[in-house]
Amino acid sequence: MIRYITIFSLLFITFTCSQEQNYEEFQVDSEIGPCEQGFCPRAYTCYENKCFRMLKAVSLTPLGPCIDNRCPENYQCQNNQCYPVSGFSR
Repeated sequence: MIRYITIFSLLFITFTCSQEQNYEEFQVDSEIGPCEQGFCPRAYTCYENKCFRMLKAVSLTPLGPCIDNRCPENYQCQNNQCYPVSGFSR
């Protein structure tokens, strides 16, 4: 039982830390408006449901695997992975 609690705690902490946005990644005073379903225009990033200008380029990393060759809105399936469509970033 303790092992399951420890594993769950580690997974929760890892997930929580991965959701944090580093302030060095975007210009704090550059808000252009709210995110649209968690997405912003190219060169902007979504933080606390607001779009901010990014300070450094973000590599296109896949969201995850395609399900039945399909991906969420604003993502496309390439090599069985969901990549952001040009013009949108998370």
